[in-house]
Amino acid sequence: EIVEHGSSATAPADPVREGYVFTGWDTDFERVTESLTVTATYQIKQFTLSYTAGANGSIEGEKTQVVDHGSDGTEVRAVSLEGYHFVGWSDDVETAVRQDTGVTADIDVTARFAINEYTVTFVDYDGTELKEEIVEHGSSATAPADPVREGYVFTGWDTDFERVTESLTVMATYEEDIKYILTFEPTEGGSTHPSGILELSEGDVIGIEAIPDEGYVFAGWSATGGIIGDEPALVTTFTMPAEDVNLTAGFLEDQAGFDVVPPPPPITAGEAFNLFLGNARDQNGDEITGEVYVTIDSDIEGNVFDGIALFDDQSAALVNITLNEVATHELTVTVNGIPEPALITLDVEGEAVFAGGDGSEESPYEIEDWYHFDKVREYGVEGGDNYREGTYFQLKNDLCAEANGFYELAFYDANDGMGWEPIGSDLAPFTGSFDGMNYSICDLYMERLEGEYIGIFATTGFVAEIKNVMLEGIEIYGFENVGGLVGWNNGLIQNSHSTGNVDGNTYGGVGGLVGRNEGTIRNSYSYATVFGSHNEGVGGLVGINNGTIQNSHSGGFVYGYHDNLGGLVGINQNIIENSYSTGSVDGNRSIGGLVGDNGHRGEIRNSYSTGEVVGVSNLGGVIGFNSGTVENAYSAGYVDYEDESSIAGGLIGFNTTESVTNSYWNTETSFMQNGVGDGSDSGMMGRISEEMIKRETFDEWNFDTIWNIYEDESYPYLIDNAQEPPPTPPLFY
Repeated sequence: EIVEHGSSATAPADPVREGYVFTGWDTDFERVTESLTVTATYQIKQFTLSYTAGANGSIEGEKTQVVDHGSDGTEVRAVSLEGYHFVGWSDDVETAVRQDTGVTADIDVTARFAINEYTVTFVDYDGTELKEEIVEHGSSATAPADPVREGYVFTGWDTDFERVTESLTVMATYEEDIKYILTFEPTEGGSTHPSGILELSEGDVIGIEAIPDEGYVFAGWSATGGIIGDEPALVTTFTMPAEDVNLTAGFLEDQAGFDVVPPPPPITAGEAFNLFLGNARDQNGDEITGEVYVTIDSDIEGNVFDGIALFDDQSAALVNITLNEVATHELTVTVNGIPEPALITLDVEGEAVFAGGDGSEESPYEIEDWYHFDKVREYGVEGGDNYREGTYFQLKNDLCAEANGFYELAFYDANDGMGWEPIGSDLAPFTGSFDGMNYSICDLYMERLEGEYIGIFATTGFVAEIKNVMLEGIEIYGFENVGGLVGWNNGLIQNSHSTGNVDGNTYGGVGGLVGRNEGTIRNSYSYATVFGSHNEGVGGLVGINNGTIQNSHSGGFVYGYHDNLGGLVGINQNIIENSYSTGSVDGNRSIGGLVGDNGHRGEIRNSYSTGEVVGVSNLGGVIGFNSGTVENAYSAGYVDYEDESSIAGGLIGFNTTESVTNSYWNTETSFMQNGVGDGSDSGMMGRISEEMIKRETFDEWNFDTIWNIYEDESYPYLIDNAQEPPPTPPLFY
């Protein structure tokens, strides 16, 4: 390049030299003052060699090396740990020793290693291969099933195959199978199983059993050799040694027993007394002393003692018991350690708890006064002092104010002003059978304004049965699940009725006969006045029904300040059939002559109502609010709604389904031209009084076995639940 004095030359592009890095020029060509020769300068390239060992190995030699371009690295070696071998470098070099030469780039490689594998071959005594297995270094092989060789006993393998470090051949080993004789020798008083003589090999384990004869006890095993699992045990094991053995089962006469001495008479029912136990001996005849577990059971009352008795140094003890039943008792006395119990018969005297009977189905406990009735809670309620499930009770006469115990137990000032105490509770239901024999229970008073499960019976269990009970003039005031007869029923009630007043005061069922029904009610009725001040689920017969009601009816006035009131049932979630209501119902919403609210699981069949219905909205001659099924029903009562905004119908107030069939209402007596206030009216037919007393109107109903009618005189009535006199129009105008 030609440049002027004092000017600068312009360098060419940086030159390239293989294996080197250009570093600049050897002479300054800024402000040139003479001719110059400028030579390029370079620095040779260097590269890093990195050698890394993978798992289970190491590197011998310099692991990190720096070399000039084109130069050679030093030698390195990949070395495996014991039990492993080298398999190659990560750049596919296969030799464990390497030296990288003429290096022109960085090298970063890893040596890879793998575990050694060996073949283990199992063979029988004759060389027959039994199994071949590949195992890793240090692992164990798995032997095949023990081989069988006739006349010999397999003893194991000739070579250890735990933690294998090389390929192996493992051979089965045997010993000649020698049989030894085992002879059973029971002493007098028993036998053994097995018995006689057995041939066994050394180490064989068998089960053995000693069987005492009557009147003898087993004393233990003994043998001339071998191993007995548990010498005192009747049933144990025996391990055969390498010799013949005699095995003996020893038996002794059973000397166990004790005496029972009753107290001097009389023994009074309900009063404690001591039973003397003496001369107690174990099976070997040794005296029994100290604390011993004893049970005493009566054939009438069941267990009367279950605990510890203290036997003194004379082998005697006193056990304090009480028998409550006036009867002849057979006691079974059992002392721990003495196989056979002792039996003793005792006559118990005194005033009877009941008028008679033993509580069986054949001989029920007899109830003649209020004191007897009060004892039902001790004998028929779970947790009672003398409870037995399935106990039977029976009234023998009316229980009214004249009966003994009325003023102490059922009058308004009894029990601190709360009157009768309900029999049972939510956690302890009545589980027996109570037959009123069509006698009356009358004048009973109960006021438990903070109590749930309020009725003469608080709750009944699934196996309970109450029948033929006539409640007359009762006065019952409760809080929740309130009924004249039962607060909450899970069992069977039949042929029973109530009159009087039933009053509840919270959310929950209130009914003239039953507060809440989860069981079955048949052939029963109530004419009680039923009131629910803050309730949902108030009914003339049942407040809330989740069970079955059949052939039943109600006729009392039902009223309250809130919703879901029905002449028969307040809220129904299951089955009502062949039933009717004649009483008036007065409430707020969902008010029905038969049912206040028929839920989605509710089914009403072959039923009717004739009572007046009064309320604000959702009013129906049969049902106030319906989301269930209705079949073959009718209504003939007056439906009295508040104003034009009310939802009311001659049959149903508010209907959410189309599951109503063959059902009718009297358009004249109800003063309703519409069968439903809101919802589908499918299956509902309005008829005038003249048509409602003709069989042809109800042409799809069963007048052979379910319904009857006095043609041109009465509405249809039920054959098996006949209203007396039969219902006839006009009823309300």
